[in-house]
Amino acid sequence: MVSKAVRFGTGMRGKVLEALALGRPVVTTSLGAEGLGATPGRHLLVADGAAEFAAAVRRILDDPAFAAALGAEGRALVEARFDWDAIAAAHDEIYDVVLRDPPSAEPRPLARSDWLAPLAGRLGWAPGLALGTALLAARAARRHARRLAGRPGAAVAGRRLMARGGTAT
Repeated sequence: MVSKAVRFGTGMRGKVLEALALGRPVVTTSLGAEGLGATPGRHLLVADGAAEFAAAVRRILDDPAFAAALGAEGRALVEARFDWDAIAAAHDEIYDVVLRDPPSAEPRPLARSDWLAPLAGRLGWAPGLALGTALLAARAARRHARRLAGRPGAAVAGRRLMARGGTAT
């Protein structure tokens, strides 16, 4: 299944996956290979600097047998991890787990923040947004005040924070 790292930079990763699926030898950066499950040197080559990238491309161009092996391994990786059947099988496993152990029908107790959504809905969009922003700012100020508590001069910083309307607990 696709890992969370594939969510970012998917345009480039899509091109890498497409080239791998075509059996082409691929040279990419470490960011371009992130989350694909590829082993550098086996499925593709990873190079982050210009000189390193040029050397990797030169290696592929100078060694057709290595290029063919790299392309074949890359294709096998895509077939194993990103083929529709493999993805469907991974989803089937997830569904089996969920159906085998369904969530409890008992209502869960309200979390401290569960009151915000209904209140914001009653207030309207703009006041609800302002309220949410104010609460996030207060939480950030409280967290920042806690971090400062162990540092020299923290009492002064805490008083300044309180003077500006923050809360410290």
